[in-house]
Amino acid sequence: MTIPASSSDCERLFSELGDLLEPKRRALGSELLAALQLVRSWVRAGYKP
Repeated sequence: MTIPASSSDCERLFSELGDLLEPKRRALGSELLAALQLVRSWVRAGYKP
C-alpha cells in the first residue's frame, strides 16, 4: 500500500476500508483486506483483465 499524498486521500482510504469491514468480514486478515482494497480500486478505475 502506498502513502496517500494528502489527508483527503487518507480519509477516503479509511472510509473505503470501513465499507469493507462489515460484520461478516471483520475476521479477515490484513493481507486479504489490502488485496480487497486493491481490487476495488482497479474496478473503480475501469481495469479489465
